[in-house]
Amino acid sequence: MRKLNALLIDDDPQFCKTFKLLSKHLFDLTLAHSSKDGFSALKRETTDVVLLDYKLNEEKTGLDVLKEIRATYPDLPVIMITEHGEIDLAVEAMRLGAVDFTTKSPNIQSIRLRIEHQLKQINWKVLCQSKDDQLYGPLIFKSRAMEEIISMLNQIAGTEFPVLIQGETGTGKGMLAREIHRRSPRKDNPFVAINCSNLPPNLFESELFGYVKGAFTGAVQSKKGKLELADGGTIFLDEIGALNIESQAKILTTIEDKFFMRLGAEQQRSVDVRVISATNLSLEEAIQNKTFREDLYYRLNVVPLKLPPLRERRDDIIPLAEYFLANISTSDCKQLSETARQTLLKYDWKGNVRELKSAIQRSTLFNSGDVLDKIFLDNSLASSKPDRDWEQLYTMPYESAKHKLIADFQKSYFERLLRELSGNISAAANAAGINRATLHRLLNELGLRTE
Repeated sequence: MRKLNALLIDDDPQFCKTFKLLSKHLFDLTLAHSSKDGFSALKRETTDVVLLDYKLNEEKTGLDVLKEIRATYPDLPVIMITEHGEIDLAVEAMRLGAVDFTTKSPNIQSIRLRIEHQLKQINWKVLCQSKDDQLYGPLIFKSRAMEEIISMLNQIAGTEFPVLIQGETGTGKGMLAREIHRRSPRKDNPFVAINCSNLPPNLFESELFGYVKGAFTGAVQSKKGKLELADGGTIFLDEIGALNIESQAKILTTIEDKFFMRLGAEQQRSVDVRVISATNLSLEEAIQNKTFREDLYYRLNVVPLKLPPLRERRDDIIPLAEYFLANISTSDCKQLSETARQTLLKYDWKGNVRELKSAIQRSTLFNSGDVLDKIFLDNSLASSKPDRDWEQLYTMPYESAKHKLIADFQKSYFERLLRELSGNISAAANAAGINRATLHRLLNELGLRTE
């Protein structure tokens, strides 16, 4: 397990120097002699734990700094340290979110042992967090628009208000919902998502509310629904705009009454969840079209968050691309060339962050070396001809038309592939996912030269 990165904020240079020497086997320690220097270090470096002195030589106390750290970095563990232990002070520090409170007396060795005990717990939390990031990824942004959203997110995360996230497909609504949960007091309880557009009404309700044995054909045993699994945590209703009117009514009742009933059950169950919903549709238009309940809209839209499309926050394109590139384990490419950067910045990204990720993954297949130079967009492998004579195909028998269409695509695909790879057959076969013999056969059948 890796050593943790710790930040010690303390205005006593001698204590800092001695403590750094005695704790070098425990963690990589960064020193800050003021709260200002401490926050600069937090912005500049990755930090796993903060060791914070109570009596700083400034107007702020350690408790004031603790509040600021918790507001800005809610998941960051803070251990308060002080010259003399006071029960009231320790209670207040723990109430404000410190994971531990300890004293510098009788000697530095004792505080080192106390912190070492806490670090064993924190290290497991860091490990779990890193696993979570591997599954869902961190929020990557640089734009002013996203800074404003994250600022708002920090303000609302600690509340219980329902949140409605609106934005185009692929903008990252699900990740934002998960981040709200991770920064909330419910973070240690479940985050459960359900996609409202993927299931027909009867299956959606059985998934959301669960059912009892015998409720319908095939219900051979009782099953908890997503709502019950999320009890104490957060339920994320993705693509809420796709839900039918009947299911909308049941969700509204559940939100208002905080009770629900499994399908086929006779007794209600109480549930304590925070509701976050998301949609890529205009719910205002849906209300006008009578496809979405106005009363449910106002219940869900207590805190509205609007995620702008990627083309409106171009400052995020390169940081996101670099993150995706760095995390493709099968690729040697780890840097973007200036040509690649310009291609990424000029493109409109109608599929938003999801399309950008796909483009980076695709492009690594057609680049060699450690620099990604050529970006292959969604239409990069398509025919360079703008139009196709579809009418000619419609006059042909189905099998003949299909054969011609596939042959034309294959020819266009391999012509472009060989052109991009300077005619390198081995590289082309590898990029296309076929062996050299198969590629040679296809090229001969398509009338393409293989010299």
